[in-house]
Amino acid sequence: MAKTVGLNPSVVVVAAERAGTNVDLPEAVATINAALAALRVGVPDATLVVVGPAALNGMDDSRAAELDSEVRAAAARVGATYVSLLEPNVLDPSMVASDGVSVNEAGHAAIAVRVKTALS
Repeated sequence: MAKTVGLNPSVVVVAAERAGTNVDLPEAVATINAALAALRVGVPDATLVVVGPAALNGMDDSRAAELDSEVRAAAARVGATYVSLLEPNVLDPSMVASDGVSVNEAGHAAIAVRVKTALS
């Protein structure tokens, strides 16, 4: 983050990691809030764009929605633009990489289109 702040960018895009059922929600929320608050202090005039978590196959939808809601709230607290990958879900099972954990090229492309559309 220090490198980002040192560059004094006009736009900063922050992406949440893949939403997982093994995430300790209170710990994740604290980390998200701290990171976004530090960015806002470090680059007060930058446009902040926060991309929410993605849900891959096998994901508990209620858990993903809960994390999405928390990230959205954290973004709002620092005046960031929020882009949800869950409303509607931008990914489908064909967009999961062979490792079963990451998104493939089609998934990255779908995410990029969602972000671009949200910022247009």
